[in-house]
Amino acid sequence: MLLVICPDRSMARWCERTIRLGPSGVVTPLAIDPGRVPLITDPDQARACPELAVLSAVAHPDEADDEPVLQAMLAGLKTLDREHRTLYLNYVFRSLPEVTIKRLEEMVTTIRDFEDLGKKYFSHWVAEGQIKTILNVLDSRGLEVSDDTRERIQRCEDTNQLDAWARKVGTITSVEELFAE
Repeated sequence: MLLVICPDRSMARWCERTIRLGPSGVVTPLAIDPGRVPLITDPDQARACPELAVLSAVAHPDEADDEPVLQAMLAGLKTLDREHRTLYLNYVFRSLPEVTIKRLEEMVTTIRDFEDLGKKYFSHWVAEGQIKTILNVLDSRGLEVSDDTRERIQRCEDTNQLDAWARKVGTITSVEELFAE
């Protein structure tokens, strides 16, 4: 099945047209527009179908600015593994208006029920920034970084360890010193 998420009904109608795949096949996409996505404000419903809660928040940006929509979506996201949670939050952050994004960021970093989600989600971004900084400083200082060392740094998800390396990276004389206790 081919699923197409559309910003409005006219685009969805256009995307629903049957596509011929040569002499022996056709595919008719399932096109979703905001009118086909229910507004999810109930956390239990969001936990039962977190993907629908994400689509709901994105499909209804005006309503998503209201706390119940975002709270329901976050409740649904808490049921998912880290990979899917990160994927869906990235999608939400790219799709919603900036004012709603600010509210969502505030919620995941300050509201008690979601602070663990915020730590898990934002720590991923923090780790990426720390890794990039460590590697850039090593490169700018002319210290040779082997592929194994680069991979070890890039695989690290422990922000405390990355903090320790970031504090050391400006003063070491060899890359081996970075990992010394």
